[in-house]
Amino acid sequence: MPASNHTELRRYQDLELSVVVAQTPHTYLVTARSSAGQASGHATLDPASDEWRAALDAIHREDTDEALFFDLGTRLFAALFPDDVQDAYRASLGYAQGEGQGLRLRLHLTQAPELAALPWEYLYDRQRDLFLGVSSDTPLSRFIEPQQVFPAPPPPSGALRLLTVISDPTDLEDYGLPALDAEQELKTLTQALKRLQTKDLLQEVPPLRHAIRAEISEALREHRPHVLHLIGHGAFQDGRGKLLLEDEDHYALEMSDRAFRELLEGHPDTRLVVLNACQGATRAAGDAMLGMGPQLVSRGVPAVVAMQYPVYDRAAISFTREFYRALAHWYPIDVALSQARRAVYLDFGPDRRDWGVPVLFMRDREGRLFTPPAAKTDTQKVERIRTREPADVPSPVLSIDPADVNPTRLRQAMIEVYDKPGLVALCNDLAFKYNDRSVEYDSLRGESLSAKVLYLIDWHRRRRRMADLVRKVLADFHFLAEELA
Repeated sequence: MPASNHTELRRYQDLELSVVVAQTPHTYLVTARSSAGQASGHATLDPASDEWRAALDAIHREDTDEALFFDLGTRLFAALFPDDVQDAYRASLGYAQGEGQGLRLRLHLTQAPELAALPWEYLYDRQRDLFLGVSSDTPLSRFIEPQQVFPAPPPPSGALRLLTVISDPTDLEDYGLPALDAEQELKTLTQALKRLQTKDLLQEVPPLRHAIRAEISEALREHRPHVLHLIGHGAFQDGRGKLLLEDEDHYALEMSDRAFRELLEGHPDTRLVVLNACQGATRAAGDAMLGMGPQLVSRGVPAVVAMQYPVYDRAAISFTREFYRALAHWYPIDVALSQARRAVYLDFGPDRRDWGVPVLFMRDREGRLFTPPAAKTDTQKVERIRTREPADVPSPVLSIDPADVNPTRLRQAMIEVYDKPGLVALCNDLAFKYNDRSVEYDSLRGESLSAKVLYLIDWHRRRRRMADLVRKVLADFHFLAEELA
């Protein structure tokens, strides 16, 4: 599987955001730590208040519009970044951007568990006019500190392997839950993954249409999947989530987070669990899967993606396709999830809840769940350029006037340093920046990478946006300044 130079060269600085309960009711101490320093502040919020409940109920009912998410995201931002903490965030972001890097946001909520039910994925920075969760510049995760040292991920071989498991007990009505349309769920997932399988980037092992413990164990042993994607129902009891799997007679079998973790024990290849509430799921199912995420991560699963609400066909296809495509190109999982949220955001707009539904829990600080195989050809290209005698030019990004860059020289440089996944990521970033899907990779004319690069440059030249393209390329590969000067 190809590795992406784009993702290898992109660096992130860290902003740790810890929230703990303070002595005053409904007050929390928020502490921010980054290379720019440390700051603390107090936030006051009551998740059970009428104001918060009204917003959460509207999201659950899908009675939403853009104004609701702007308002909710602004209130979430104010709660997480009070006073000096917001100053620390902006200083950290500015410092990272000055270095041509992103800022990874890690949210620590284990000391304030009652806040875990709030949808932090809708955080909105009004000053930057940006939802943080959809930007690969600010990948967001709910970080779980590991309780012990876990082994390094095993090197993968071949395509990313995905095992889909569907839980469809016959007695769901006893739990007050609707029956699951297993065939439709599988069709949705298969449609989303078709192109990746065609290009040998992803291998979907035979799916399990019944989530029977013994059959799951056998599939894990036989296929050694990297990702376990579970579609089904959950239950939330006594403050803890449970999955509803199936017994041998296809009746519901309640499985706690601890039991589910034991099911995964001894299968180190499985680095990611995706918990997807089926399309007819109740609110309790989303709460259950959301509650199970941190429990699984704290017990050894490197990362869990849990859907806090059901995601329907078209949005599910958009999310799944983009998420697994980014993972198949070895993107860090938090960056892959940001790109998937952004794809849904662009496809369906900010007025629907879909783009903020996925929640990421992880314990790996860099978010790299898999060790990519070496891409010798592409690495040699980059190193060949890196090791040339440097031109007598000052700072790479600021020293070049984009208007003076020769398009032919830019094209030659881009062809040398961008492989296909890198160019896909570049185009996705630009599409989001411009809010224009005509600049996405698949919209570019031509079959070869060279032809698409030529069209991309011509697209920017015709719209007089060459400066934007040059700045983005130099942000990805700053050493190209000496090539373009």
